[in-house]
Amino acid sequence: MSIDSDIEIRAYQKGDEHGIVDLFGRCYDREMSLTHWHWKMQSASVEYDHIWVARHRGRYVGHYAGVPVDAWIHGKRRPAIAPVDAMVDPQMRRRGILTALVTLAHESWRQEGVYFCFGLPNEQWGSRAEVLGWVPLFSFRWLLRVLRPEAMFARRSRIDALARLTAVGALSRRLLRRARADTEISVQEIYETHRDLDTIANGVSCTEAVRFVRGSNWIDKRYLRCPSAEYHVLLAKRGKDPVGYAVYRIRGSTIRNAVLTEVTVRHDDQNAYPTLVAAVERRCLEEHIETISALSVPGTEDWRCLKRCGFFSRRAAFSLQYVPMRSEMQALRGLDEWHFEGGDFDVV
Repeated sequence: MSIDSDIEIRAYQKGDEHGIVDLFGRCYDREMSLTHWHWKMQSASVEYDHIWVARHRGRYVGHYAGVPVDAWIHGKRRPAIAPVDAMVDPQMRRRGILTALVTLAHESWRQEGVYFCFGLPNEQWGSRAEVLGWVPLFSFRWLLRVLRPEAMFARRSRIDALARLTAVGALSRRLLRRARADTEISVQEIYETHRDLDTIANGVSCTEAVRFVRGSNWIDKRYLRCPSAEYHVLLAKRGKDPVGYAVYRIRGSTIRNAVLTEVTVRHDDQNAYPTLVAAVERRCLEEHIETISALSVPGTEDWRCLKRCGFFSRRAAFSLQYVPMRSEMQALRGLDEWHFEGGDFDVV
């Protein structure tokens, strides 16, 4: 497909990744390694095209791709896709490249039987998001749990003595937390995929019409194999029975903070949620982490659980949107019909 005589739009071919990572650096002013690209874009075993590029006289000037995922839709496992890294060379914008890439990709995915794609289109899309079929669902908002307020105030005020007021930090953590950990639940870190993760995923509440497939394969591909970030996976058990897991990572060197990417628990043991969050908190305190961030949708049970665990809402938010590609997806727009985790997106 071509939009003028000098611009070529086509599906990925082996070797394109070199031009794609170079384009990423020009568009986002930071580097992406080839190792990270292969992990992100080629870990899915699908036979259809899910990566698209634009070239201008042999130079890579545009890219649009999707990470294939599976979702439970009304209890049946169906294919979906999470678009990522939509980008156009800054010197080639306003020439219809992104529109051509998205149009071709979405039509291809629709013909391959993909039920919907979803993501967080940023402000650079402008009005094109609606024109290209993106439908707003709801907001994904950042929450924050302050672990060491004394260290935060010391750093911001440049008064080092404040950092020694650890009793103040301990009191604030206790006062803000309304959910208690269950002492009968044990939590340990795991470093490789485990079938207990499938037991947990099969035991979650399925009240929503759309919920993404979780379990050992998801944890392995999304977190344990990630080459550019060290994710920690905590497994919770009540006796010998697995009841939940949590995933977090620590980022930053000087000012370090943690990101809680997801917490998944069995529907018959909701005490596992605050217990896992408390375990993440303890580990972060040992690492002298100041804050823990999490992404959640206001009004959901996850949101309420995080608030009970001492998290408070921040202004920063993303507009969560989707493109329905099958007729049965058109009406699914209610808050209670979807379940998302922060780990469903590459911002964490």
